[in-house]
Amino acid sequence: MPNIIPKVNHYGFQGRLYRHNEEKSFFARIIAQDNRSVGPLRQTQNAFNDHAPRAIIYHFNVIVQEGRTYHPFQISCKVGDGLQINKTLLKMEARWRGDLVVLRIGKRNPLCPVDMRGKDAARVNYAVKK
Repeated sequence: MPNIIPKVNHYGFQGRLYRHNEEKSFFARIIAQDNRSVGPLRQTQNAFNDHAPRAIIYHFNVIVQEGRTYHPFQISCKVGDGLQINKTLLKMEARWRGDLVVLRIGKRNPLCPVDMRGKDAARVNYAVKK
């Protein structure tokens, strides 16, 4: 009897990356698997491009409020001594080591990210500065 390998679905979400060796932040596709044990918001490890692959990834939920509306985001980062200072955040007058990955959280399903839109860049920059 042949071994049957289950099919795994992959999903791509538009997120924002703040790389330590880049001058500007940018939108990028974050790939997540259809994994029942780990939700897509916790699968940001493939987006990091640093020299500390074993550093622990921390996830923070942030809400940016504009008048009566709110916009939920998740900021993922690594913490470790071997990480370099982030040049993008240094230009924004914030000191941080390593990369940041930001995903927009869905309002209907808070366990799943949704694609970021154009105005989300300014909202995320505001959240990252604070």
